[in-house]
Amino acid sequence: MLKKPPHVCNHPISLVQFILIVACLIYSCNRVDWIPIVDKLDPFEKKSFEIQGKYCTEKATEIKYPVRILFLIDGSVSMEVNDPPNPQTNERGRQKAFREFWEKLYLNPAQSQQEVEIGLIRFSAQAQILTGGDRNMDGSVDTIFTKDPELLKSATEKLSFTDRTTNYINVLSTAYGIIRSEALNADASSLPLTSFVVYFLSDGLPSDGTNAAQGSNESQIKEQIEQLAQLKTIFNIGKIELNTLYLSSAQGLNEDEQAQNLLINMAEWGKGTYRNFVGGENINFANFGAGLIQRLYSLKSFFSVTPQVLQSSDQLPLTYIEDWDDHHFLDANQNGLIDCGEPLLDSDGDGLADLFEIRIGTDLLSIDTDLDQLSDRVEWENRRSGLSPLDPDDAKCESFEDTDGDGLNDCEELFVGTLKELVDTDGDGLSDWLEFRFATSPQQIEGKNDLDWDGTYNFDEVLGGFDPLCNDSPIRSRVGYSKELQELGVEDSQNCYQFQLKQITAIPKEGKDGLVSENQVEIYAGEGAFDENEEISLWKKTCLIVDFDMSADALNQRYFEIKDSDFKPTQIFDPSQDCIRSKDRIRMKNEKASNR
Repeated sequence: MLKKPPHVCNHPISLVQFILIVACLIYSCNRVDWIPIVDKLDPFEKKSFEIQGKYCTEKATEIKYPVRILFLIDGSVSMEVNDPPNPQTNERGRQKAFREFWEKLYLNPAQSQQEVEIGLIRFSAQAQILTGGDRNMDGSVDTIFTKDPELLKSATEKLSFTDRTTNYINVLSTAYGIIRSEALNADASSLPLTSFVVYFLSDGLPSDGTNAAQGSNESQIKEQIEQLAQLKTIFNIGKIELNTLYLSSAQGLNEDEQAQNLLINMAEWGKGTYRNFVGGENINFANFGAGLIQRLYSLKSFFSVTPQVLQSSDQLPLTYIEDWDDHHFLDANQNGLIDCGEPLLDSDGDGLADLFEIRIGTDLLSIDTDLDQLSDRVEWENRRSGLSPLDPDDAKCESFEDTDGDGLNDCEELFVGTLKELVDTDGDGLSDWLEFRFATSPQQIEGKNDLDWDGTYNFDEVLGGFDPLCNDSPIRSRVGYSKELQELGVEDSQNCYQFQLKQITAIPKEGKDGLVSENQVEIYAGEGAFDENEEISLWKKTCLIVDFDMSADALNQRYFEIKDSDFKPTQIFDPSQDCIRSKDRIRMKNEKASNR
């Protein structure tokens, strides 16, 4: 049984004592009988465990929407020096890179991309369009974009020609006109799914012969790129980006640096990427093109939650309760009381702490005390709307299915205000069930808010297992878990990651026959394609039932292993069949994991 802490004092200090304290502060007293206050928590050992594993996204899929790739390639006279022809093939580096790009798209049946069309402009003092397509099949050139290998072959040969000086503004203005014309002539319904990707290759600073300022004015270049970017908004185009590539010149480091800085800025203004090539033979567009040839997925959200461990400041008692057993919570600051942010035991994982369920009369071993298909937490939160976790006839639920597999069944989502088809209704990277559990809003993006004014965003608190509604910063190092996520790269057209979840709280839960040293950990992974911005199009889940009936030292020597194959889409995940038992996945830390 808990007892009132001995350090709690109900006697106010006397006036004399107060004056002495103030005097000491003012005159810097240094007497040996004055004991300084040490800001230090008492020793605390949390029983915890670690999970390691591997996760791979879905395999890449083909792009099914229009992509227009426009190459703007420098053909000024300086390219004679910086990109000379190969002695064996007589082909310049820029020609080879462009040829390999379109050949991969249109000559390789395994990677043929019918929705991608290419346009090419060679520029010096003027911009020269080298491609032209007959999209309407009426014998006339109605677009500069094409996927005709013969036309692209002819354009590649013309790239070898060089003349005069370099004008950036002229070619950027031409690109603007081309993309604007494409948008005007396109079906408006297709534009939100269309991507315009521009690749700009040059070997030095722009100039324009007699009037150098016209070709090299950085503010004019920025203005032209911004006008190009504005077409996205004007026509509701899915994506417009400008990528820049720099071919190092022979003009010395000073000019090299200036040219690089300009191209870096251009890529930033154009929402694209910058790359640098040392020699003409090294030029390639492979890395840029890969994301366009394949729709590659990547992780956009990854977190774990232990349903039996709850942080909920609104369930804490307002007054000290003498008969609360200390195994129902972790006393992280060792003061004998339940304080903000300290983990509460939630044996049934329904979102109501055991000690709270004892107070309101619900079953701490049942998620749904009255068996009406609404969890005790959902009914308690909606008690002012007439629901009660003790009334089996108040729900009137017609469907108990969990369509999206987010942990809230379809009927519960009606009361919570979320969508039954979406794991994450507001699209902020936190599942609806997780936000409901932590009392943040699943309907409104508020991850960058700080509800408890403790200096940490709500999103980060929820992901770390902290309470976003109270300032728990003094004990976070004692109660939270840490996540390490390492990108392994692309394996068989899948993005793969190695992850470690450390310091996961282990707390014995109530069972029918007493305490059970067992917790369930659920791991969620949200992924999306490169063209979906921050949107998550697929959620997967796995869970591990951890038996931690061992000493803390023994736990520290082990971890539990998760494999990529353990993750399944939330819609088909069945906890009764798909949860893994820890006894099957125990690994010693000095052993080599099979999934690494």
